[in-house]
Amino acid sequence: MTKVLIWYSQPAEQPKGVPARGNVTYTDDFNPKKPMYGADAPWLDYNHQLMPFPPPSKELKFPDHLFVVVKKHKEILFDFFSLDVNHKIISKNLLVFLQEYGLNEGYEIAKASIIDTKGNVISTKEYFVIRIARFDDKLLDFISDTKVESNTLRNHYLYKDIRIINSTKQQAFFSEKITYGESLLLSEYLKEKIIDNFYAATLLSPEEYVTAFDKPW
Repeated sequence: MTKVLIWYSQPAEQPKGVPARGNVTYTDDFNPKKPMYGADAPWLDYNHQLMPFPPPSKELKFPDHLFVVVKKHKEILFDFFSLDVNHKIISKNLLVFLQEYGLNEGYEIAKASIIDTKGNVISTKEYFVIRIARFDDKLLDFISDTKVESNTLRNHYLYKDIRIINSTKQQAFFSEKITYGESLLLSEYLKEKIIDNFYAATLLSPEEYVTAFDKPW
């Protein structure tokens, strides 16, 4: 079985153009008087665990467009940014790449305008926010013999070895496990393509990730 690598933005590493999570919010109704005020809309009530996908009503459907508001940065350069387990900001180039390698289902897409707190566009890249409702854990083998309990999240586990099951051709994955929910899991064979084509991609082996996840910053 093919090994995975994990694209994970470590909290202490913030290259130019990659903001801290606390400096980013998203909304479908930007208010310049309250620029960091997050979304407050019916679509936030969608619960992927209890509701069918796609969302059963128009009110619960993910918006076609979102404003991603970033403070303390003049220009945004990242290709992958995790807002939380269910929401990621990705560049158009990365979205096309992930779809090419099988990540085609289980999420909704909103076109994103990346702006500062004054409403100015601060990126030349084209971006999307995706809301994930169906995850890919069933396509991954988290090798149980290698699991260790997280030092920071009790009763949640990390794995020193993770493989892609042989029956799938998919090579890019999102996991719903809380210990992997902020990351993107990829076939080890995509390493060079990721490094060569995308900005500030930190790719860790599963064993390296165990240490990075629990590292006190």
